[in-house]
Amino acid sequence: MWPASCAARWVGAIEADGSEGALTAAMQGIVVLGHGTKDPEGTAEFLGYVEGLRRRTGEHVEAGVLEYPGETLPDVQTAFDRAAARGVTDIVGLPALLFFAGHTRDDMPEQLELARARHPELRVTLAGPLGVDERLLRVIEDRLAPFEPGPDTAVLLVGRGSLSSEANADLHKTARMLWDRNRYGWVESCFVSVAPPGVPQGIDRCFRLGARRVLVVPYFLNTGVLAKRISVQAVDARAEVQVASHMGLHPLIFDLFLQRIEEARAGLCPCRAGMGCRMPGVNCAWGAMCLTAV
Repeated sequence: MWPASCAARWVGAIEADGSEGALTAAMQGIVVLGHGTKDPEGTAEFLGYVEGLRRRTGEHVEAGVLEYPGETLPDVQTAFDRAAARGVTDIVGLPALLFFAGHTRDDMPEQLELARARHPELRVTLAGPLGVDERLLRVIEDRLAPFEPGPDTAVLLVGRGSLSSEANADLHKTARMLWDRNRYGWVESCFVSVAPPGVPQGIDRCFRLGARRVLVVPYFLNTGVLAKRISVQAVDARAEVQVASHMGLHPLIFDLFLQRIEEARAGLCPCRAGMGCRMPGVNCAWGAMCLTAV
């Protein structure tokens, strides 16, 4: 779990005397942090994010995963080792994750603490996950574009599922925000693993609400075992069920990744950076404190 002073854990450039470490000669780089998958197509697509970030930033980019590491996509510590061996001294650990679930809250900070201990010469900063962002709604809308909307059509947004109720609630929030800005009769949400309701239950709910057609959208950054399982589960004999593409290598996702990198380098706590200002038109007594470095 995050400690009370979470910024001290997320930002690794603060010296013992409280001053920032010197960065004038630093070589910047990125380590993309993922969950991992046994699916070769999922691994290849994840590596597409790595290559895309290399092209967009011009920086050295490595990648590591928590589970199912291999030759082309190693474990997280090997990724940091490779970056250090290439001379990178200022690294942003970038979670390729959507919500503040267990991997984001616990596993990734622990991995960065270990990397700092193994490479004390490095400045290592952890960025926030993608979170709930309007650009992700636009990605979903692009995936739904081939399908005609209508008042008798329901969209079923399917997430991975988590033991974190907060992370699960963020998927429900995303579904509500998607419904507010589109012309579908319903936008519901469910999970393919860990948390209820499951995909069959989500489809059943849509039909019970009155839908005659259900558009199932996998809310996944890359394909994999669970993303493919959605298509197997998304069957129902009562009416039409269609499965849209998962989010995939969309330009807006790269834009959001770049923003998270910039926020980390500015010293923003990812908790704050992922939320942003809720009342930008108000002359708040706090000013821009909620968005400034901690």
